[in-house]
Amino acid sequence: MQKPHPHDNGFTLLEILVTLFIFGVIAGTLFTAYRALFFDTERFKQTTLSYAQAQVAIQRILTDLHAIRVTLPPMYTIPQGDDPPDPLRLTGQTEPTGDEAFSTLRFASAAHVPLGGHPQAGIAAIRYYLEETAERMFVLRRSDQLYPFATEPSAGSAPILCGAVQSFRLTYYDLDGEAYDQWNSDSADFKYATPAAIEVELKIGDRPTTAVFTTRITLPVHREARAVL
Repeated sequence: MQKPHPHDNGFTLLEILVTLFIFGVIAGTLFTAYRALFFDTERFKQTTLSYAQAQVAIQRILTDLHAIRVTLPPMYTIPQGDDPPDPLRLTGQTEPTGDEAFSTLRFASAAHVPLGGHPQAGIAAIRYYLEETAERMFVLRRSDQLYPFATEPSAGSAPILCGAVQSFRLTYYDLDGEAYDQWNSDSADFKYATPAAIEVELKIGDRPTTAVFTTRITLPVHREARAVL
C-alpha cells in the first residue's frame, strides 16, 4: 500500500494564490459596484433636491409677479430732471455669457414674505439676482424689503432661493410681443411703460444632469407707453 504524500492533504501554494486572485477580483468588482451605486444614489438625491428647489423658485417668481404693483396715471408722471425714481419701478438687466445668462430683476409686489417671526403685510421691493459662492457656483437670491425701500442688498444678505444655478435668463415682452433682454420702466427708451409679460428661464444642475425650467408670465397690470417728447 502506497503512503500518501504530505501535500495530498492540503492545497498547494499555487492553488492558494489562484484562490486569492479570484477572491480579489470578486471583491474588487463588488466594491466598484457598491461605489457606483452609492454615488448614483447621492447624485440622484442631489438632482432631486435641485429640481425641487428650481420648481419652488419658479413658483415663487410666479407668485411675486402675479402680485406686482405698478404706479398708474394719473399718479405716475414722467420724471423730470432730478426727480426721485418711481418706488414701484421695474428694472431688469441681462448679461449673456455664451449660452448662459445672468439676469437681475427689481419690482414692487404685494407678495411680501415676512421672516424672523414678525408677520407684516405691505408692498415690498423684490429683487432677484445671482451670486457666486466660494465654491465658484451660483445661487439665486431673493431680496424682499418693505416700504420704505432700502438700498440694494449687500452680498450674502438675501435668502437663497435656488442653488446649483447655471443660468438665469429673463426676457421682457411689450404689448406687441417684441422681446427685450432688459427693461426700465422709468426710462424714455421704454416710453415709461412696464412690460406686458416676462419669460423666466432657470437652468440648474451640473453639466451631465442639466435641467431647464421655463415659463412665461403675463403680468396682471401694466403701464402703457407714454408719449416721449
